[in-house]
Amino acid sequence: MLDVDEAVPFLVKQGLIHPTAITAASLTIRRATRRNRNLRVEGPRGVGYLVKQPDDSVWDGHGTLRVEAAFYEYCRREPAAANVGRLVPRLALHDARHCVLVVELVRDAVPLWSFYQSHDAAAFPVKVGRSLGHALGTVHRTFRLSRPGQAPVPSWIPRDLPRVLAIHRPEPELLATLSPANHRVLRILQGQDGLGEALDRCREQWRAETVIHGDIKSDNVLVRPARSRPARRQVEVWLVDWEMVRIGDPAWDLAGVLQDFLLFWISSMPLTGGIEIGERVSQARYPLAALHGMIRALWDAYGKSARIPPSEADEFLLRAVTFSAARLIQSVYEMLRGAETLSVLSVIALQLGANLMADPERGRSYLYGLREGSN
Repeated sequence: MLDVDEAVPFLVKQGLIHPTAITAASLTIRRATRRNRNLRVEGPRGVGYLVKQPDDSVWDGHGTLRVEAAFYEYCRREPAAANVGRLVPRLALHDARHCVLVVELVRDAVPLWSFYQSHDAAAFPVKVGRSLGHALGTVHRTFRLSRPGQAPVPSWIPRDLPRVLAIHRPEPELLATLSPANHRVLRILQGQDGLGEALDRCREQWRAETVIHGDIKSDNVLVRPARSRPARRQVEVWLVDWEMVRIGDPAWDLAGVLQDFLLFWISSMPLTGGIEIGERVSQARYPLAALHGMIRALWDAYGKSARIPPSEADEFLLRAVTFSAARLIQSVYEMLRGAETLSVLSVIALQLGANLMADPERGRSYLYGLREGSN
């Protein structure tokens, strides 16, 4: 495994960094660990790479890293996938023998939440909703299975369902890796009436229609003001970290964006103990009403880009809202990895997830500000 001290010599040996960069004062190396062992290397003159290595036997990090590398390479060489290739990072190196993946950093781009936080609630950036909706729609339209003339879908892209849809019935190897807080969440999922059955219904609703990212959330969306048309205040969007790419339900990707809005809203509340939920909501730095305009812009741009027939839009959106509840549960599991107790944020997110599962139509209008027939 490459560590901080070994990453730069490795990149020099691979010809990705000039040897003189080793002594450059502007060279920085930082750990960016998430599902895998990630190292962020930034050098002089804007050179930068993300070095990824698997570090999770339960989630098959070796296999997902190979698929991610293959997807980047496919988007680069397949002419029919060129529009998607412009939305993903550039693959710099895939060392299959040592299980190392290196992608170029997108210069000056920031994760989605950082972009949100650079604006106050009164001027929340609707423009990024349009750009993200267009980007997701482009991916799903490009690879849609049922339409002739679309980009061919490689046979090595997985077709399995997201594991969180069966998280209430965990496999033994997963149980062995759960933190005490994760165990508590599992008991809640198994003990709350109707929640496990609702996850089972999500599996029944699943439609494998196109290639999906599979793990859309703030960390995996990078944003930068557009350089070609800065006067119009446009933004550019990249979709990164394609480890979970699969043939699946496009509503799952939209659900990832929707649940990310809810997590951002909750995170802007006071999260200390001893505060009633009504007071937390009233003191949120970013009220739900401030986010609704961007959510509507996202849904409108997505529908147009993905070319969803108006007759199918309501059913698609309701499925995405229901899936967003499962994505909230997945996010809670990830944030509690290694934790001893549930955080205030995780408790609120779990409750919202249960509410969405129980009444997705009300969640569509109240939480997401989307009316029936809004596309």
